[in-house]
Amino acid sequence: MNNFYSLYLQTSTNQIEVYPNSGLSVDYNLVLPSTAPTSNTILRWNASISSLEWYDLSNISANSTPTSTFTLLSTVTGTPSSNASYTVNRGTSDAATISWNETTDKWEIGVVGAIKSVGRSYSLTFTNSDLVSSVLTVTHNLGVKPVIQVFDNNDVEIGVDVTHTSSNVFTLNLSRMGTLAGTWELTAVG
Repeated sequence: MNNFYSLYLQTSTNQIEVYPNSGLSVDYNLVLPSTAPTSNTILRWNASISSLEWYDLSNISANSTPTSTFTLLSTVTGTPSSNASYTVNRGTSDAATISWNETTDKWEIGVVGAIKSVGRSYSLTFTNSDLVSSVLTVTHNLGVKPVIQVFDNNDVEIGVDVTHTSSNVFTLNLSRMGTLAGTWELTAVG
């Protein structure tokens, strides 16, 4: 059974009264710090001095080095199995969320009911010397069959014959292009 408590600020005594939700009497009286809070601070319990203190959020990190990083599921050890999200409550509109989906190993973003995977991309430059019998083999490791764009040395998009040999590799048959001049570019998005 979870124990929940209610906090009440008593401005006349500069204390926070802590009540168990069972309606019993006051469990604790916590005296607020005498100093005023500054920006980027939270109120926290400091067990070493048994009192409340204003805590600077820029100090939060695993190694006490100032950081602006927040770690979700920070106590997870072993094989990961839980998703994690940042959610924005939008009142009467559907909540917006950015989530890590542990099942698919992909970021997802959107509003509830219309969540989409965040695309990843792979880029590469190549020349004629990278081709084997006019074919370029690309290992992109995106885990999907991506959409591919190829640009010649004049930044003109070129249509090419693509064969996806797996969700991480595809080949481009450039035989109809003849000998490639200069450096070409490729982008795969998936």
